[in-house]
Amino acid sequence: FGMELTEKRKVRHLYGLTDNTLKNYVRLARGMSAKTKTAALVELLELRLDNAVFRLGLALSRRIARHLVSYGHIEVNGKPVRSPSRRLAPGDQVAVRPSRRARALFEGLAIRLKKHQPPAWLDLLPEEPGGTVRSRPAEGLGFFREDDVDAAVFGQELDCGGKIHFFELGADRLGESL
Repeated sequence: FGMELTEKRKVRHLYGLTDNTLKNYVRLARGMSAKTKTAALVELLELRLDNAVFRLGLALSRRIARHLVSYGHIEVNGKPVRSPSRRLAPGDQVAVRPSRRARALFEGLAIRLKKHQPPAWLDLLPEEPGGTVRSRPAEGLGFFREDDVDAAVFGQELDCGGKIHFFELGADRLGESL
């Protein structure tokens, strides 16, 4: 039980989620057809807009990425978006809004993006600055590669043998697994 709770806290902290938000993602993952339910959960979390902004190198952390999205500095497919939890799909283009690029917040971004290597499922467009979602995080890669998700948290599976019932502690039935 202690290990499961620790893994849950790692995921919540890594993606900046509340307990209820994480429970909702677990419920969505249960309904998805994927290799494993853990893979479905990681895919949902990786395809969040704030995570994609971080993975593209437009922000130094997910917390800063969330701030950039919330304050309207980011656009998706040419339209401003203020919802950090917006789910992206293959083909979506994420960029810093042209009217916001000159702000002090984005000083040195071009230099940083030249050195940045995004995960395989994202295409970086440093001149824009932004990128495109090429595919789903696990598509064509077997399971998740280390550069696609934070291996310190997920590795090949969560440390709970792939069971993600611990995300619903106190919600439904404790012993239920996917």
